[in-house]
Amino acid sequence: GAGAGAGAGGGGGRRNERRRSRKAAMAGAAVAAAAHGSGSEGGGGSAEAQAVPSASAPALRRLRISGYVPQVYCFDQAIVNCYPEDSQGIAPHVDRATFDDVIVGLSLGAAVIMEFTPAASTSRRAGASPAGEEEAEVVPLELLLEHRSAYVLSGEARWRWRHGIRPGVQRYRGDALPAGHRISVTFRRLRWRHAAASAAGQANEEEELETRTVVSERQAAAEGRQISVDVDVWSDGG
Repeated sequence: GAGAGAGAGGGGGRRNERRRSRKAAMAGAAVAAAAHGSGSEGGGGSAEAQAVPSASAPALRRLRISGYVPQVYCFDQAIVNCYPEDSQGIAPHVDRATFDDVIVGLSLGAAVIMEFTPAASTSRRAGASPAGEEEAEVVPLELLLEHRSAYVLSGEARWRWRHGIRPGVQRYRGDALPAGHRISVTFRRLRWRHAAASAAGQANEEEELETRTVVSERQAAAEGRQISVDVDVWSDGG
């Protein structure tokens, strides 16, 4: 997702902000490791191990074991954002279509409220209704993101709902939440990269299968017998 924090004026301010961002990234990895322990990730494959921090592997493994993330789904990026106490929040949005179907977010630090609104409500509220009456305000669905919590967007929630965080004081069921810094870690996968990898893998498998088949046929011919080849085609929907 896209995030916005408090701006810093001048070159020195920008340098300080970059330093804080780097520290936040290291702090996020350290807190994730402390929160979820250590160990190797049980799914996703070696490509994910090379693309995302090892400290996040236990958390992703728990999500896969619990069934929230498919076992074979591999992420190829982890984005770490630091939001200060006076953050301007996150504007409601749907993640770009260049990213694939499953998106995972880890929230560390201060609790916030993530709001969900139908993506179609943007166009409906742009003008008046057919009868000339104004559209009623869309009441967002609220999701409390506590320290060490995770959320998973896929399917309709991923494509048909906008998500965002309002600026200012965070309130949940009428009560104000304690303010503070928050670190988010977002895991996503590029659709084109996965499609290219799948195509390359399928081509390699087909070539290997063809080679095995030719060899088997030659062996069968030499032995004077007939063989049958059964091929199962499997797809993960990518």
